[in-house]
Amino acid sequence: MKMEELLEVNDIYFLGRRLLEIDPLYKLMFSRTDNKFLILHNNQVVFSLNKDEINPSLILKVRQSRREYMNLLFKQIDEHNLKLQKCEDERISDDASLKLNYLLGIASHTSSELSNKDMIDLIS
Repeated sequence: MKMEELLEVNDIYFLGRRLLEIDPLYKLMFSRTDNKFLILHNNQVVFSLNKDEINPSLILKVRQSRREYMNLLFKQIDEHNLKLQKCEDERISDDASLKLNYLLGIASHTSSELSNKDMIDLIS
């Protein structure tokens, strides 16, 4: 995309000025070619947005996307993944426990009547 196809925007919710407060290399531009708003950092597109996505919450998104927040973001992702893994481990453990109790109950009543194949079929 050529720079002459872009118009710098400074007045929508004062986003242009607020972006400069985060980092002087940010610019809010409008692309006449795509009819979209762009946030550039060091002349590289960081966000491409429709007009309905331009609002004050965009500043928070820009702040969260910055490199210094990446470690915090990765930590939050890791914590979430650990919670998911713990839930899955508990589900598997509960499922295995139910199947084992079921098998032990059957085995205590009819162990001589069940073959190994029958036991395997019950587990799966």
